[in-house]
Amino acid sequence: MTEQNVLRDDIPIEKGVVLTTSFLDSNQELFTKYLNLWILYPDMLLDILQDIEDAMHWKLQPYQRIALRAQMRYRYHFWTATRATSKSFCAYLGGFLKCVLLPNSNVFIASDVKGTVIKTAEAKFEEFYRHWPMLRNELATRQEDGKTGEKKSGNYYELNFKNGSKLTVVSKDTSRGLRATAGILEEAATISEEDYNEVLLPQLNVPRREVDGSLNPEEPVSTQTFITTAREKTVFMYGKLIECAVNAVLHPDSYFVWGVSYEIALKYGVINKQMLMDQRDSSTMSEESFARESLSVWSGNNKDAWLDSKRLNKRRTLLKCERKAQENPPNPNTFYIIGVDVARYSANTAIMVIKVLPQDSGFKKNVIYTEVIHGANYITEQAPRIKKLIQFYKPREIVIDGNGPGIGLLDAMALPSFDSKTGEQFPAYYAFNNEHHLPPEKKNEGEEPWPEFNAIIYDIKAGASNDDAIHSNFYAQINNGSVAFLAHERIVKDKLLATEKGRKMSLYDRRVYLLPYEMTSRLIDELNNLKLKPTGVQNQFKVERISRSIEKDRFSALEYSLYRVHYYEDKAMKRATKKNIAQYIYFSPRQRR
Repeated sequence: MTEQNVLRDDIPIEKGVVLTTSFLDSNQELFTKYLNLWILYPDMLLDILQDIEDAMHWKLQPYQRIALRAQMRYRYHFWTATRATSKSFCAYLGGFLKCVLLPNSNVFIASDVKGTVIKTAEAKFEEFYRHWPMLRNELATRQEDGKTGEKKSGNYYELNFKNGSKLTVVSKDTSRGLRATAGILEEAATISEEDYNEVLLPQLNVPRREVDGSLNPEEPVSTQTFITTAREKTVFMYGKLIECAVNAVLHPDSYFVWGVSYEIALKYGVINKQMLMDQRDSSTMSEESFARESLSVWSGNNKDAWLDSKRLNKRRTLLKCERKAQENPPNPNTFYIIGVDVARYSANTAIMVIKVLPQDSGFKKNVIYTEVIHGANYITEQAPRIKKLIQFYKPREIVIDGNGPGIGLLDAMALPSFDSKTGEQFPAYYAFNNEHHLPPEKKNEGEEPWPEFNAIIYDIKAGASNDDAIHSNFYAQINNGSVAFLAHERIVKDKLLATEKGRKMSLYDRRVYLLPYEMTSRLIDELNNLKLKPTGVQNQFKVERISRSIEKDRFSALEYSLYRVHYYEDKAMKRATKKNIAQYIYFSPRQRR
C-alpha cells in the first residue's frame, strides 16, 4: 500500500509524521487487536505492507501462508518440501517476522553447509525488501539506536532490530555458544545427531521476555523450525520427523508436520513442468532420488549402508502373515525357528518367526511373523509370551542370546510360567547347549534340541568369537535370494479393504491384522541403517548403526535365527552331496589271470 493511500481524518499522512503518546494510549486496544492478529496471521501483515503494483505481479501462495503461520503458532514445525518450493524463503521470512512482531526475540538460522546459509540469507533478505520495503525500516541504525542493523562476515550474518530482537544466520560449525529463543534449521536432514543435540539444541535455553521484562505464558517457547528436502531414512532427522509426527497426534497444539510434493510447485508455477518430466525420464536419476527430490518421500539408505535397500524391498513378497504353524504343509519337512533379541526397561525385546522350507537346491526362509515386547519383565511377561508362541508354531528351536539381559530370560524360561492376563500356565523350557540351563535329565550339552525334554532353546552366545560368522551368514542369506519378508502394509491394507470381510473389520482389528506387516517395515528400516566397521583385527568387522535413533533389535533377532537355519541347511547339503557322490562310485571285480 502506498503512502498517499493512507489517510487519517481524511488527511493524507505525510512522511515523517509523529505519533503522540495520547494517540497511542487512546488506540491501545485497537493496536493490541491487530498485533495479536498479525502474530497468528503474519501473512496478512505482509498483504498490508506490500505495494499494490508489486502485488499485481507477485503475491504469497497459499502453501507459503501456511508455512508462515505454522512458524508463529507452533513450538515444533517440520516441513519437508521439494526443490524450488520457497522453503528457505518462507523460513527466513518467518524468522524475520518473528523478530518484528515479538520484541526481544533472538532467532538463529543454521545449516550444515558452511557459507551456503550466509549466501542464501543475503539473497532472501534482499528479496524481502524488494516486495516489502518497509521491513528494512525495522532494522536498527547507528544514528537512532546506537548499533548497526546488519553485521556480516564470511560465515556470520546478523540483523539487529529496533525493538531489541536479533536474527543470526550461521553455519552449525560456528554456532556453538549462542543463546536464542527460536531456531530455524535450513536443510535440516544434513544435520547430524551430535550437532543437533550438542551444538544447536543447547542454544535454545533462554525464554523471550516482553518489553516490561515479563514472560508470556501463552507463547510457544524455544520454537524449532525444521525445513528440508527428503533424504534417506537412515539420517538422524528422519527419526526427528517421526518423533514430531507422533507428537503432532498427541500434542496437536505444539507440533505441526507437513510435506509438499511437486504437484503444489507445478500448480503455482514455481517449477518447470518439462524439466520435471526430463528428470523423471532420465536414466541417470533413480526412482528413489526422484521420490526424495520431487515427491518429498523419505526412502532408501545411506551410501555407507551395508545392504542394498532395493534388493530388500524386492524380497517383500509374502502377502500372508502366519500367526500359527501351518497344518499339513505341502512340504512335510517344513519347520519353524524363533529368534529372540532380549532387552529390558526402555529397550525392546524383538521376536522373529522364520518358516523354513527345505528344498533340494537349498532352504527357503520366510520371515512370516514379527513382534516386539516393550521393556517387559522376564518372568511375568516375556517368558509367558514366548512360550505362547512356542504353542502356536511348535518350533524346532528358540534362538536366544544368553549374554547380558538374555541370561535373565533363560532363567525365566527354565521355570514354569503363568500368564496373569489369561490364566494360562506354561511348562519350563531348557537350553540344550548351556550347561547351566540343561533339563534335569541331561548332564552334558548337545548340538541339537531334545524336544522330548522341552530342551529346544539354543543359547547363541553372540560375541567376538562368532560375530563374523553370524554377520557373514546373514549377508549371504539376504543376498542369495533365499529370504523373503512380509509385503508392505500399504499393499496388504489395499487388498484387505477390497474384501467384504476387511471392510467390516473394526479399526482395532484392522490395526492388529496389519501390525506384523508394519513391524516388517521397521525391520527393513533397521537393515537399511546398518554399516560395517573394521575392528582393527584382520578379517574381523562389526555391524553398527548409521543413525543411533534407529534400533537394531529386530535385525539381531533375525540374524540369530538365520544362523541356526544355516546349521541345518549346511547339514542337509552335506548329506545330499554324500548321497549324490555315492551313485557315481563303481566297484569292478578283480580279473583273475
